[in-house]
Amino acid sequence: MGLMQSNDPRAIRAQTEHAQKMYDNSISRNTRLNYKSDLNKFRGMGYELPASPRDIVRYLSEVSKEYNPNTIARHLKALRFYHRINNFVDPTDDEMVKRIFKGIKNTYSTPLKKAKALTVDDMKKIDAYYSTVDTLTAQRNNVLLQIGFFGAFRRSELVSIRLDHLTFTKDGVEILIPRSKTDQEGKGQVCAIPFMKNGLCPVVILKAWIKEVDLKTGFLFPPLSSGGKILTTIKPVNIDVLYLAIKAVALACDFPDAERYSGHSLRRGFATEAAKRGASMSAIMKHGRWQDIGTVNGYIEEATKFVDNAASVLDMEYTSK
Repeated sequence: MGLMQSNDPRAIRAQTEHAQKMYDNSISRNTRLNYKSDLNKFRGMGYELPASPRDIVRYLSEVSKEYNPNTIARHLKALRFYHRINNFVDPTDDEMVKRIFKGIKNTYSTPLKKAKALTVDDMKKIDAYYSTVDTLTAQRNNVLLQIGFFGAFRRSELVSIRLDHLTFTKDGVEILIPRSKTDQEGKGQVCAIPFMKNGLCPVVILKAWIKEVDLKTGFLFPPLSSGGKILTTIKPVNIDVLYLAIKAVALACDFPDAERYSGHSLRRGFATEAAKRGASMSAIMKHGRWQDIGTVNGYIEEATKFVDNAASVLDMEYTSK
């Protein structure tokens, strides 16, 4: 007898748990955690769920000076998702709510602070710096950043790489990404990183790391103790380690505006560097698994703003025709 036909409490519980798992998998883990945090924030300010449009208007008024419009927009998405998934009337669809939020954007919006893009030269400096630090943590962090940059990995993808996701070939390494932001159905995507001859090869660095720690199974980037020993390969390193590693190495390498580097500097840096060096839009999108051409186009425009620049003709000798 199938679960849908059973009156057995254990079967009903199993069915409910399975449905909950399928519900959880309908959105990415990071999105789910963000929504949970945003809803807790809403409740923490004394509001109840389900909410009314009046509640949302009051909430927007309270948080408008505390959060930037992009964060508030995410709060509204979380509230919209909660109400729709539970078949409640969506209060965020109310016209007054929409107008209030538009007013917040018009009043408080500022230019988006973008993560500063890393360059190939930066990655060489990072590799050189880590080579002077004789710890397992430094070696792991170097591999983490090099693979993150040359593979254009999202942060969640990067820390989730397992040893059995790697296939080394005569040309380089193929890294399986079982599930990602743009592949929620888990069809799987592959990132290929070739051997390189410019003095910095992420594939060679990766192989050296695996050999150094004698990895046989589990996650490629495991958590380490304060003494630099592997704690477990059953769990991946916390994603915050990536953020902290980039901040610390940017300062150590004395990069200008070091505080502007973040986990996104790797992925953004790959796109801008690839564009600057002549890679096509389609090649960049394929390698980075981007689906939004507008995002990549923004990176390319940023990387090539001094190429074919109309103002550059003003530096030429003027000849009247």
